[in-house]
Amino acid sequence: RGARLDDQDNRGRTALMIAAELNHEAAVDLLLARGADKTLKDKQGKTAGDLTSLTALREKLAGR
Repeated sequence: RGARLDDQDNRGRTALMIAAELNHEAAVDLLLARGADKTLKDKQGKTAGDLTSLTALREKLAGR
């Protein structure tokens, strides 16, 4: 209850984007399992996959 999975902050970031940027794989997995949209873009045009520095997360967020 409360915030929806894909709510965006003032920078356009979702919970999934923040988890990806922090390289928090468990949080990314949970958010994806709950239906978070990995195709959304922030105000700079970046997706969650663009924000992570981990190759494995980038591939997961790209759908590979």
